[in-house]
Amino acid sequence: MAAPRPSLSVAAALVALLTGGTASAQVHWDASAKAGVTDRFETGGDAGAASPRPGPSLELQGHVALLPMIRVGAYLAADLSPAVGRGAAADGPRAFAQTGAHLRVSPPFVPWPWRTWLFAGVGYGYARDLATGLGGGMLDVPVGLGLGRKLTRPWMLFTELGARFGAVGKDAFALSFSVGLSLEE
Repeated sequence: MAAPRPSLSVAAALVALLTGGTASAQVHWDASAKAGVTDRFETGGDAGAASPRPGPSLELQGHVALLPMIRVGAYLAADLSPAVGRGAAADGPRAFAQTGAHLRVSPPFVPWPWRTWLFAGVGYGYARDLATGLGGGMLDVPVGLGLGRKLTRPWMLFTELGARFGAVGKDAFALSFSVGLSLEE
């Protein structure tokens, strides 16, 4: 009888790593809500224009599993960027709404009951100045990383650190920190 091939052993170890070990730990779908703070950064505009400040943000997400550690889904987000005027220019706060497709990759870097993930998405964002009523759309590209701890089945408490990139507009870059609760099965 021939000895097992090393390539088959490596492939089996890789499959075990990617699937996270046991089938009972796999997530088939999730739905989550999170709240936090988002800081918008100006990437253009007048020198005397209002300066954005960190403001509140909310987001809803849902995913289904493609593979044990890869999930796809959708997001719906909103944030408010208060502004402080300089000189005579006193723009109002800006409201942002975003929606789109979302990808989450959850490699098993930390032991159970902890979980880590990387995320990325692409969608549509809309910004509106609440004082002037002026607004417009932009491409929305959220990216980031998350850390969660399983509380009880099916609940997980998590935190995410993220960034948003927009294709147009003077507030085309944002950083966020949020805390949320996820229902997973």
